[in-house]
Amino acid sequence: MPGAATDDARRLALGDADVRRCGLPSSSTQGPVKLVLVYFHGSGTPFRVEQERLFTPPRALRLLAAGVAVVLPASPLRDGAVHFWYSTDKDVLLDLLKKAKKQEEVEESTRHAEHATDVTATSASPQSAVDLLKDGEPAFLDHSRATAQRVVEEARNVMGLRFASVALGGFSQGAAVAMDAALHLPARPAALGFFSGSLMCRRRWRERLSTLKGWADLPLVQGHGRGDWAVGVNGGRWMRDFCRDEIGMQQAEYHEFQGGHTIPPDLADRFMEVLLLAAGAEST
Repeated sequence: MPGAATDDARRLALGDADVRRCGLPSSSTQGPVKLVLVYFHGSGTPFRVEQERLFTPPRALRLLAAGVAVVLPASPLRDGAVHFWYSTDKDVLLDLLKKAKKQEEVEESTRHAEHATDVTATSASPQSAVDLLKDGEPAFLDHSRATAQRVVEEARNVMGLRFASVALGGFSQGAAVAMDAALHLPARPAALGFFSGSLMCRRRWRERLSTLKGWADLPLVQGHGRGDWAVGVNGGRWMRDFCRDEIGMQQAEYHEFQGGHTIPPDLADRFMEVLLLAAGAEST
């Protein structure tokens, strides 16, 4: 599997990834390319959510007219028709989620308890579970990290753009891959968009913080549904807090909505606005 995945990644990096531009011809935008968005799909059928929820024909045409190219790489990792960027042990994950829920209950009790010391003494194990959720690096993410880096680098080179003209985004698993890729770039990207994604690899990501330059002003649009059954909303809140508190991203927007594992139209429109602004800034 690793060998085949490597071959697919090489092909996808400059092949399929380059031609999947919102269903539009791969050869042109209306004028020079000012910005390229590399957008990573979620686990499942590649591009379904992107086509249905985000890159609708009207939005795609707006991006095209503004000189924004969109690269949609398909993960080289798959199980039958299901593409994925990484894999987690479901039993371990469910156990950690149960312990994390207990952690929240303990913290809520602590806030209302008259004698917090008795409650605090029971919170060590659940807190450890929460940290494991935040710090854990799932299987195959190292491979996807290398694939993402190649896709970004080759898209940038083919279009003759600097890293400052590269935006990254993703849905579900793709959101975590986009964040991981952004943190490992040698320079700050133009903008970020994370939808229904969760914090992970926190320990590894923290090791990258000292290398980040200019992220305080980096635009980020992040959204998560309160009823998300696939990636719980707490994961999105952890990602929000990491971006704001640990990285210090002052331009980070977090939109929490009533809904599930999806991208609402108004949130998609907001991300388009940020991309268009980034493209305009690069043209000045």
